[in-house]
Parts: sequence; structure tokens; C-alpha cells
Amino acid sequence: MQRYIDDELIHRKISLETAGTLLDFQDELLKTDSIQLAYPLLLCHGTADKITSFDRSAAIFEKIDCADKTFKEYPDAYHSCIITNMLIYGSA
Repeated sequence: MQRYIDDELIHRKISLETAGTLLDFQDELLKTDSIQLAYPLLLCHGTADKITSFDRSAAIFEKIDCADKTFKEYPDAYHSCIITNMLIYGSA
């Protein structure tokens, strides 16, 4: 866990421009009827995420047309859901 905390490549903030671009992209995805994806998808999201909306991720996931897709919900986990899950439950 300490290696994660000390990792210089883990960024704890993004620019407003990047945030706006990501939100605009999510809006466009939510407007589509179906999102075609040719590759397997694993989407992990913590239900207590304060950075990105769990509900928006779930809604976008439902629009994805993919033969192999999995939505992994981490109850009470935050944005770094796998790390948070390790702290809460002791496993990823």
C-alpha cells in the first residue's frame, strides 16, 4: 500500500479542461443507443466514488454491446476502488 501512496505516477488531480472533456464524452455516450465494443470489458467502480458518478458508469455500461463484459461493483469503495477495497476488505 505504501508503494501506491509514494508512486509519483499516481496523480491525485486533473485539470479542469480534462475533467470537462471527460464529462462531455460521457454525455455523448449516454445519448447513443448502443456502443459497439469488439474487445472484452471489465469495468470496476466503487459505489462511494466522489470523483466519477457510479450511476453514470452503470448507465454507460448498459449501453455497451459486447460479447464479454463484466461490471464489478465495489460497495463503499471510492475512486481508486481496488485500493480502497484492499483497505476495507483486505482483498481486491
